[in-house]
Amino acid sequence: MAWFKLHGSMRDHRKIAQLSRQLGVDKVVALGHVVSFFCRVVEETPDGDVGEWHDQDIADAAQWRDDSEKFVCALIACGIIDRDEKTQIVHGWMENAESYNAAKRAAEYRKRKNRKQKKITSPSRDGHVTITSPSRENHVERRREEKRREEKRREDINNNNNRSVETSATIVAVAPLIESRESAQVLQVFAHYKQHRPERYRRPSSKLKEWGKIKTLLAAGYTVDDLCTAIDGCMLSPWHQGANERGKRYDSLELICRDSAKIEAFIALATDPQPVAMSDRDVRAALMDRDIDKILKTPAGGNNAGAAQKAISSADS
Repeated sequence: MAWFKLHGSMRDHRKIAQLSRQLGVDKVVALGHVVSFFCRVVEETPDGDVGEWHDQDIADAAQWRDDSEKFVCALIACGIIDRDEKTQIVHGWMENAESYNAAKRAAEYRKRKNRKQKKITSPSRDGHVTITSPSRENHVERRREEKRREEKRREDINNNNNRSVETSATIVAVAPLIESRESAQVLQVFAHYKQHRPERYRRPSSKLKEWGKIKTLLAAGYTVDDLCTAIDGCMLSPWHQGANERGKRYDSLELICRDSAKIEAFIALATDPQPVAMSDRDVRAALMDRDIDKILKTPAGGNNAGAAQKAISSADS
């Protein structure tokens, strides 16, 4: 069904007013004649060319019952029809009919597309009905494309699986190397400790509590040298070597590597060792030998001086 675009402002357009004055009719009547004329044009000549139409044809299309020549002259005078020596066309028709032509082309395209997709039945020689489709080639091509996509998908899956296997194999191959390196570092710490205490840890193993603590410290960022320095600091500490109230050593590897705070404290002792204080027994022995200078000239002279004074007082009493 043909159609054309009619603007709402056409009712009050100046050309309609001029046409109504020239024809001597109301504007609504003039508008009706023009719309009727446009309806015939869109059906018979979509390009708006009415050059082959006679005046009476135009009057009949507009349903004008009076003088046809007068009606056509009024249309030309108002600018509704453009006429020259060779052509006669509705003014601005192609611009107004563009939306109709575009819709018409779109409708024709949809019809062609549906016609291609529609199945056609045709009888064969043996009387059977064979169902064919003009889009069979497209269907075959679509199936081929789907097959290629499926093969590509399977290939990608296989490649991903191969990468996963290679990654797993790499991890499995590297894991023993990492484990052996960590074990070697732990054994270095044990060996350094045995230099101070050779009687301990004859056969270090991963089942020992100390082994796990050393491994944890190495994983936390401490080096083998740091742990060895902490061991040296503990061995240099008089208090940890027995110069305490109980006279007991506190230099086990489990104590040294208990946590990061212990490591930091023992490293500090290794770099800045504390002076060794003399015990009360050593002070009494020095007093018996009258070696007061030995007591007062020790690195912890202040503390030993108090012990010496106490010992002297008890000796005098």
